[in-house]
Amino acid sequence: MATLLLKNGERIYVDDDVLADIQNQSWSKCGKHDVKRSYRQGGKVRSERLLERIVGSPERGYVWGRRDDNWRNMQRDNLVLVPRERALFEGVTPQEIFERSSKAGKKGGPKAARSRKNNGSGYLGVYANGNRFKAMCVVGGVQRYLGLYETPQMAAYAYDEALKREGVEAVHNVSLPEEVAAIVRARVEKLLAK
Repeated sequence: MATLLLKNGERIYVDDDVLADIQNQSWSKCGKHDVKRSYRQGGKVRSERLLERIVGSPERGYVWGRRDDNWRNMQRDNLVLVPRERALFEGVTPQEIFERSSKAGKKGGPKAARSRKNNGSGYLGVYANGNRFKAMCVVGGVQRYLGLYETPQMAAYAYDEALKREGVEAVHNVSLPEEVAAIVRARVEKLLAK
């Protein structure tokens, strides 16, 4: 195990072979649990995440997590692929999840496609909107907005809840942690009550 000093003075732990490769570069903490560097290449500013340098990009829908929950430990044997949804909710209170989901950008995202295959999420009634997912459904012939959510699964759950409220069978049958599901249900109730 080797120690790498970041720009802000914090130390992280990496494998010896990784340190030999990155020690002459300037790395800094980005967000709560990420380390990256910015550099110029061909007249453009580029950035690189340390985790992706060490173990590569994660599969779609996954993020790199740590077995020991210490963000500073970036040794290969401590890194594990974690479903993005689980990583978003671990150590986060239900209220924080609700606030995160409701702090959506005001610009709006790409125009929603009509089919499930082209909507960017893989779920009927769920559309990619920047880095969040918008849920919409038709209730009584009127299209209703069901909110913006962190994951496509949360938005699909909101879609199903809106259908259940209208007495229609759920389409997706997505399961979420109970505290997250309760927040999504409350949000759908609030939006449909308008």
